[in-house]
Amino acid sequence: MAWRIEKQSNGRYAVFSTRLKDYVIIDAAEDEIERIYAEKGAKVYIASARAQIAKEIAVPEEGEALIEASRRRGSTPMEPPEPIGATGFMLEQVPGSGFRVPGIPGPGGTPQAPGSQEPAPVSIDAYLTRIGYTGSREPTPDTLRALHERHMLSVPFENLDIHWKRPIVVDEQRFLAKIVDERRGGFCYELNGSFAWLLRGLGFDVTMLSARVISADGTFGPAFDHMALLVRFADGTRRLADVGFGDSFLRPLDLDVRGDQHDPAGVFRIVEGHEWQMQVLRAGEWETQYLFTFEAHELPEYAPMCDHQQYSPQSHFTQRRVCTIATEWGRITLAEGKLVITRDGIKSETPVAAEEWDRVLSERFGIATPAAARG
Repeated sequence: MAWRIEKQSNGRYAVFSTRLKDYVIIDAAEDEIERIYAEKGAKVYIASARAQIAKEIAVPEEGEALIEASRRRGSTPMEPPEPIGATGFMLEQVPGSGFRVPGIPGPGGTPQAPGSQEPAPVSIDAYLTRIGYTGSREPTPDTLRALHERHMLSVPFENLDIHWKRPIVVDEQRFLAKIVDERRGGFCYELNGSFAWLLRGLGFDVTMLSARVISADGTFGPAFDHMALLVRFADGTRRLADVGFGDSFLRPLDLDVRGDQHDPAGVFRIVEGHEWQMQVLRAGEWETQYLFTFEAHELPEYAPMCDHQQYSPQSHFTQRRVCTIATEWGRITLAEGKLVITRDGIKSETPVAAEEWDRVLSERFGIATPAAARG
């Protein structure tokens, strides 16, 4: 197990596993980190209050050495400190997991809101109706292509719940209820998590992948920054499916083709390497959108980064609202202060005043802003 130690914007530190399986987030001063590991070992789960990860300050080996030093001293478990770090919250024990701050995102995702009920199960028929799909259900490349395109044309990419202060819980049934029953959209974990459920239900061989998205400064995000999907077929061919990246390919990309792949949304290609690249051609230049590997992951592994994406001030999802969907002729995007219509490759922008935003959202996407979130 390798560990990463990162400095938060508040000057304290976060520590967690690089694979985020035995994930640990510790809001602690530098001299507290080793003591906490010594007391609790690698099964500690202590969530800082919406940790603001700023930059990596140590290589994984340093975290590994820290744990090993604790073991050599023969430290024994103790009761957790109260409170710990800057959060000011008591810790509570989670059976089989460790400790976390009550009411703050911890292992397995954001806790369920008090009084909320489990969503009713969603059927494959209901999902297919949601995306307007009436074609073959055989798990073939052609079926995947049609399903993928219908999903992109029917379900928007949006981050509205983050700005409406509605927690996004990493839970398959909640994702499905939001997209199918509420006729909403979501971001990558929700959209690709739900699409994976649909594909598996239809007999496809689907693997969840971890991807690292490029930032404005040219650096790439951490593992689980994005979820993409690998779909394998009986003849050995493979496709990259991704209905959760916003303005991107409408049809799955062939992972066994190294040349240009033409799509209604543009020209894309796959570049093989230690980390594979998904690239798009823009203004005559190839731009890498994200890096990915083929290591298989399960949905709960994405929970820590989902919490980071929806709570951290450093996350671009917390900085501005967006709702966007592909159309047969282009794309419609509602962003802060503007409505962008792309038709046959030509973009037009219309200013949208703050007091008009909810109305435009309803008219263009059929999504009603909750009364509690209206400005």
